[in-house]
Amino acid sequence: LLKVARRDVARLGEAALAVAVAPRLNAAGRLADMGVGVRCLLAETQAEADALATTLNAINVERRALSERMTAEALLLVEEALRGDAAAAAAQGDAARGARCAVCLHDPQWHEGVIGIVAGRVRESTGLPSFAFANAVDGSTGQPVLKGSGRSIDGINLRVVLVDVDRTHPVLLLRFGGHAMAAGVTITLPRLRPFRAALEAAIARLPGAARPAHTVDTDGSLPAHALQLETALALEAAGPWGAAFPEPCFDNVFDVLDERVVSGAHLRLTVRHADGGPSVAAIAFGRAGPGLAGGRARLVYRLEPDRYRGRRMPQLVVAAVLP
Repeated sequence: LLKVARRDVARLGEAALAVAVAPRLNAAGRLADMGVGVRCLLAETQAEADALATTLNAINVERRALSERMTAEALLLVEEALRGDAAAAAAQGDAARGARCAVCLHDPQWHEGVIGIVAGRVRESTGLPSFAFANAVDGSTGQPVLKGSGRSIDGINLRVVLVDVDRTHPVLLLRFGGHAMAAGVTITLPRLRPFRAALEAAIARLPGAARPAHTVDTDGSLPAHALQLETALALEAAGPWGAAFPEPCFDNVFDVLDERVVSGAHLRLTVRHADGGPSVAAIAFGRAGPGLAGGRARLVYRLEPDRYRGRRMPQLVVAAVLP
């Protein structure tokens, strides 16, 4: 699996497992048969493992293309919804009117195996708990339903919210489950709008609830002289990083000297610290625009060593672009 992902086995770490191995195993369960991944892990010969890993890699390529298309469509739906909210607020002369505390999206062409990824991307973009719904068939009744996948934010326990929705609207949810940060629901199409309203009402009832702010936590700024390979290697060596021990994330203002789109979906930048110093490479995964070149931008980033094709240089992995 590491070989088809072009990862160095000698430098196996949590990032390679999370970014290279897990998505390839997970893609089979999303789009095909999760047994492909199980058989790969249990393979008793190199030839069998190679063949199954190649199959998993091909499925993951398909999953990536599908999730990128669906995410782009979802973000357009979000823009349309927010414009509608703003227009309604202006018409009523009430800036607070229509302010959302959650996002619910549906497209009849979406694949149910990828909606969790879409919900996560929408959550990252909006800073709001987000659900993405796809058409599906109920396995027990054979009836058409909507299957939704939700992703939450810190401070809003999604399972608690759904329990409240089910308590106050007993016939709304056909089934639901999950935990604080991620959950799944099954409803019928006519119940989508009532679900959206019930979800927002349940969030509003949370103790001390307010419309969640879109915040980004960082470990502060780095001076220009710290943006070097030695710092990146020291941060890498301090891991492993994980959910309860996140990799350090910094923010600085940079002059954007150059930019180009790579692989059709990622933005490769050359930037210089606002205080000067040498230029440094940066990559913003899943962000193909808008253009930043020739201006200044506040970047939230991780400082990592870039070893692609034998290189050894520092690289900024951009997590967010802020005003």
